[in-house]
Amino acid sequence: DWTDHIQGVTVDAGGSVTIGSPTITDVSIFIPISAGNLSVGDGSSQEVTVAVYLNAGGLTDGAVLSFAIDGTVPGFTADATGSSFATPLLLGDVNSNDFTIDVEASKIGFTTQPTTVAENAVLSPSVVVSYLDANDNVDVDYDGLGAGVTLTTTGTFAGSATTTADAVLGQVTFDNLLFSAAASNITLTASDDIGFAVIADVVSNAFNVVAAGSGPQVNDVIINEYDAGGFPGFNEDAV
Repeated sequence: DWTDHIQGVTVDAGGSVTIGSPTITDVSIFIPISAGNLSVGDGSSQEVTVAVYLNAGGLTDGAVLSFAIDGTVPGFTADATGSSFATPLLLGDVNSNDFTIDVEASKIGFTTQPTTVAENAVLSPSVVVSYLDANDNVDVDYDGLGAGVTLTTTGTFAGSATTTADAVLGQVTFDNLLFSAAASNITLTASDDIGFAVIADVVSNAFNVVAAGSGPQVNDVIINEYDAGGFPGFNEDAV
């Protein structure tokens, strides 16, 4: 999906070419070139380089971008005051190389933060720590044994809690976090198990562990009045 990945376009023909705002869709890019900014003499040729630059965030690591110009209907439009382009293209379709997006992690981060949980209950939704680049794109190359994260806490983990897990496609999911004591405003600290100095520890948002059974309770029911109009089969004098 080009709209998810491509932010903009530049054009060069031995020097920067002034263009208007390109229209980028899932399947095409339309590049308007201001009149007089790209001139090609009759019967001659001009090498033009079209480059794209990516969005900062929302990228998919390993996604492949590939571009083509249809040889039969290339979509070129000449200025009305000039000559037209000869079609079909002499050498047929023009196809680019494949360009693979490569996200390089420089940090880890909590992509799913901890939330309030009862003591000795499994925290839900599960906490997720991801390997991220500077723009918070996930690096899927961190995968499997050897790529993992360990959690510590300012609270108290239950003995059965799982606090170390391996990454799967750049994300480490902790689906068995339990706490044995109620506490307020505690945090988790995630540490990269690989031990690369460039990947620093990261601290989660603060959250609470509440005592088991401390949720809302109904102690009394008070009835101020009732309608004695009667219902078949019910005693009107008692509730």
